[in-house]
Amino acid sequence: MGSLCYKSLKIDLQGEDLIREILVNLKISEFSYTPLKSQLSLILDKNNFISKDVYIDYLADFFYDRNQDENIYTKLQSKLYEEFYNQLDENINLYIILLYAFPFLKIKEKEQSSIFVDILKNLYGDWFSYNDLYFIFFKIFEFCTYKVTKEIELNIRQSITKDKIFIMNMKIFNYDKIEHKIKDILTIFNVNREKLDLLCISREEIEEKLYKKKVFNINDIRDSFINEYGNF
Repeated sequence: MGSLCYKSLKIDLQGEDLIREILVNLKISEFSYTPLKSQLSLILDKNNFISKDVYIDYLADFFYDRNQDENIYTKLQSKLYEEFYNQLDENINLYIILLYAFPFLKIKEKEQSSIFVDILKNLYGDWFSYNDLYFIFFKIFEFCTYKVTKEIELNIRQSITKDKIFIMNMKIFNYDKIEHKIKDILTIFNVNREKLDLLCISREEIEEKLYKKKVFNINDIRDSFINEYGNF
């Protein structure tokens, strides 16, 4: 996970420090892409008719440490995991799981866009519409910002920190900010906004233009919102 880079802002970020501590202690943040993909594939290959409920239980062991004796954040991280698996389709799809897990993984910056686009190819083929990309980034940003923050705010006991996290979520990670951020990022594709569902963007163009955009790692995503919208 990336380092914090928002100390100069005019907001009290005590709550964000706690959130980063909880996130960095998620078990899934210890995985790089290929080992996680291999292990999840193995489970699916061995259980061709596995139900969503059973797979969710398997997947939990990859997402967080369920041993309360060793993990002080077990109960709170279990709430984050509930939000995570609620995004998944009824039909278990390896690449949907990898797509939503992607921001938590240890991936070198120079490899992020190519691996991300490879996941998209397995879901959509070689071409994507603007609306496809908007939907994907909305789901990822919503989870990494508003939903993560909301679950932590609801499930911590410290009232002062809880209030600070609530304010931060309402001011920085609200849905207007999420929509604005995604539209701003996707301006790199110079689209005709009247034909967003028809516009086709090649995987090569996506990989090239999203490279170094810092939209792939949860710390980078949260930093981007805080740095742009945090001076209230």
